[in-house]
Amino acid sequence: MAEPESPGGRQITQRLQDAAAAAGMELEESPETEVNLPFITSTADGPLHLRLKITRDEMRKIIEGEGR
Repeated sequence: MAEPESPGGRQITQRLQDAAAAAGMELEESPETEVNLPFITSTADGPLHLRLKITRDEMRKIIEGEGR
């Protein structure tokens, strides 16, 4: 995975931040949403994708630092 300080790492971080913001907005009106980020990074084994269903309660716990 790319280092956070590298251009690729910054791009990954930005995509994750954008997805989190979008999920937060969706969760204001829906009890659950799905985050889907194809090809978030790659390893020697190939591309990695992020696909995650998240509820309002799970998002609240993440924001409050309780993690997932």
